[in-house]
Amino acid sequence: MTNHNYYVYILTNWNNKVMYIGVTNNLKRRI
Repeated sequence: MTNHNYYVYILTNWNNKVMYIGVTNNLKRRI
């Protein structure tokens, strides 16, 4: 059984409106 770690991140603009919501298991690869 493999263990996978997933990260949920939200990118917002200056007005705190959600621009992008993503889920990844490798933050350094996606950002």
